[in-house]
Amino acid sequence: MNSLHPSVQRAIDASGGRAIVHDHSSFDVEIKSPNDFSQAVGLPLERISKSLFLRRRDGGYLVAVLGMTQRVDFKKLAAFVGAKRVDVASPEELQATLGYPRNGVSPIGISEDVVVIMDRALFGYPTITVGGGAMGIEVELAPYDVCAMSGATVTELAIETD
Repeated sequence: MNSLHPSVQRAIDASGGRAIVHDHSSFDVEIKSPNDFSQAVGLPLERISKSLFLRRRDGGYLVAVLGMTQRVDFKKLAAFVGAKRVDVASPEELQATLGYPRNGVSPIGISEDVVVIMDRALFGYPTITVGGGAMGIEVELAPYDVCAMSGATVTELAIETD
């Protein structure tokens, strides 16, 4: 059985927010993709989020949180944060900065030095899932709770994909 990263658990406990933890190993089917997870938990794919750990070319890091059916508009995001360019950070940078694995990035429980940006579209749902800071763990929360716990700024940062 998998568990939340300790920093994610502390942030949820401190907030008093209501969270449902989804452990991939507890499902009757093997979870190999976001589609598998969506079907197993019974949520539409739009409510399953991804958190991308990004590096500003001029220094610093950010986490972009958006729906699984969307992709980041990197130019729009760079302009929003006042950077010339943002790129996906390396797994080594992720581990050194946040202590999370590549497939377990969470916007919750991270350093205040890391800027969190959430896509506005996520706020159209009563709950969304975000990574739990460990592989195979997702946390279901109200998007407003994710925003409050992470200190996120909200904007339109995604390009819809079909």
